[in-house]
Amino acid sequence: MQKTLSLKQSTDFQKILKHGKWINGEYLCVYFLCYSQCENNFLGIAVGKKGLNSVQRNRIKRLIREAYRLKEKEMKVGYQIVILWRNKNQFEMATFQNIYDDLENCLLKSGMLL
Repeated sequence: MQKTLSLKQSTDFQKILKHGKWINGEYLCVYFLCYSQCENNFLGIAVGKKGLNSVQRNRIKRLIREAYRLKEKEMKVGYQIVILWRNKNQFEMATFQNIYDDLENCLLKSGMLL
């Protein structure tokens, strides 16, 4: 990911979840906060523990990260983004195509794509 740095601090996650805007998709929920003073995007990915083991959570995170990487070239810069996997979905629904299409729809609705 060229223009994207990762969010690691829980305070950063909490700030975006509390003050940011959000777009609900079928599988994902995308929270974002415009931070126009920076030339990079900041990305955080969260998957809840309930009903999933660590292997399944990490697979979902890898799929989300890859879908984001493919869309990164088309995105505007200066955003802080948190992508949440919606817990109501089963692990079997975590196919790459489902995640990619849902992320693309959420980014289009939010206006982050060029």
